Amino acid sequence: KVVAISGGSEGIGRATALEFVAAGATVAICARRIDVLDAFAGELTALGGEVLAIAVDASQPGAMEHFVASTVARFGRIDILVNNAGSTAQGAFEQAGDAVWGYDLSVKLLAQVRASRAAIPHMRKQGGGRIINISMAGAKQPHAASFPTSVSRAAGLAFTKALSQEVACDNILVNAVAL
Repeated sequence: KVVAISGGSEGIGRATALEFVAAGATVAICARRIDVLDAFAGELTALGGEVLAIAVDASQPGAMEHFVASTVARFGRIDILVNNAGSTAQGAFEQAGDAVWGYDLSVKLLAQVRASRAAIPHMRKQGGGRIINISMAGAKQPHAASFPTSVSRAAGLAFTKALSQEVACDNILVNAVAL
């Protein structure tokens, strides 16, 4: 299987990539920090993994499309997409300005939309695939001072539910994992 993981160099993305390589999957990872990305790609290769590492900023238009296209160009397919890009920007409502909201929505929700939109045609062509959107429990049960993350992640859950119904007929399973 070919697995593409955004935010794949640290934290949850790193752990996910390690598990997939251990299971014998081919892995493509992307992240912003090229030094961390390249170092981790080296670790995965040393473990016997076939790895593609692409430095992109998931919040930017075209970045996720480039990541998916590069994955397919290199490996000929994409079986699993793990949308994991994003940080945990949490604070009081009045402290989060438009720039914070815009970035959070771009890196969490729009990155998922863009990566999924790029991957789905390839998954349809090959007869199916899996999309896993990483979320958080606060998306369903937000608490005070959880802005903008709880809202961005809640939008991601709605996106996941709607998309899962739309592409199920194409044998594409779309799920969210709330951590």
